[in-house]
Amino acid sequence: MKYRSVISAILCAGAVCVSAADVKISGLTGSVKVAKIQEKAKARTTGGSFVFTKVPEALKGLQIVTTSRGALNKPGAGFTVEIDQPATVYLLVHDRGNPTIPAGWKKTSMRVVWNAGSDDVYEKLVKAGKIEVPAHNGKSGAYYGVPCALVIRPSK
Repeated sequence: MKYRSVISAILCAGAVCVSAADVKISGLTGSVKVAKIQEKAKARTTGGSFVFTKVPEALKGLQIVTTSRGALNKPGAGFTVEIDQPATVYLLVHDRGNPTIPAGWKKTSMRVVWNAGSDDVYEKLVKAGKIEVPAHNGKSGAYYGVPCALVIRPSK
């Protein structure tokens, strides 16, 4: 009897893992890439050297979609992706200048820190389909912010 409860606990835990499977992401173009967000990962931009130094527990291990830095004197590129299921998505917005945040995004108390800056984190509930990640048009001095990134948590 004791073993059944242990086996049940293991099976239930496995079911949670299965239901929290990664979202299928498609429609990636250009330098847009998918990785996992975690500390010490070079995943803040694609092909860049920006390393995460502090990631909130709530975001660790989730899928992150990023694009390349591009020219410093131009807005950070926006992009679109498609997902196959409802999710909570988090927009990482470089803390530089006053970027325009589209309607529907709610600022959270979370912050992501990386070796050359930090991000404010916004969230939004979305259905399966297309998600638009805005260009980062905030500017400080002569330089625009790093492109926004998208972190995806599957709905339960």
